[in-house]
Amino acid sequence: MAHESLATYVAIIAAPNSAAWRLTSFIAGLEPRGLTAYVLAAPLPHTALEALDSGPIRVLAQEGEPLLADHWYLCPPQSALRVVARHLEIYTPDTTSPAAFDALLASAAGECGERASGGLLSGAETDGSGAAALCGAGGASMIDAAATDIPPGWQDAPRASAETIMAWLNQLSVR
Repeated sequence: MAHESLATYVAIIAAPNSAAWRLTSFIAGLEPRGLTAYVLAAPLPHTALEALDSGPIRVLAQEGEPLLADHWYLCPPQSALRVVARHLEIYTPDTTSPAAFDALLASAAGECGERASGGLLSGAETDGSGAAALCGAGGASMIDAAATDIPPGWQDAPRASAETIMAWLNQLSVR
């Protein structure tokens, strides 16, 4: 069995369920480099989970699980995720709190600082607080060029195609 190491970098991705089909090629294009953990901020439908059969190791997130390099963590159904002490915390989202993506980005920014990144694919829900926390911690973000409305807090994020975001995530661990 290969030795698994804690991730040095964490990349948080937000994609709406309606764009789940786009994630198959997105995930397949991520290159294992032994440094980055990838976390999908929102649950995917079971049909999308079954379609994801290539790319980094995929794990349905477990409470308290460490963020391991080259692993892709998927949010469990009816749940949201936070990064606490470089481990995943699962909770039931509160409709009065910031969007789950923003809470996850803010927690990753607080734990990982400049080694945290966020990618926002078109249609994902956000209130911008996570992007602000990420920027304040020195992390990096990028938004899908297909987004028709730029959410609050994301106006200064570079816009690019999903393929370019994937390539950007592949390069983050060498910055």
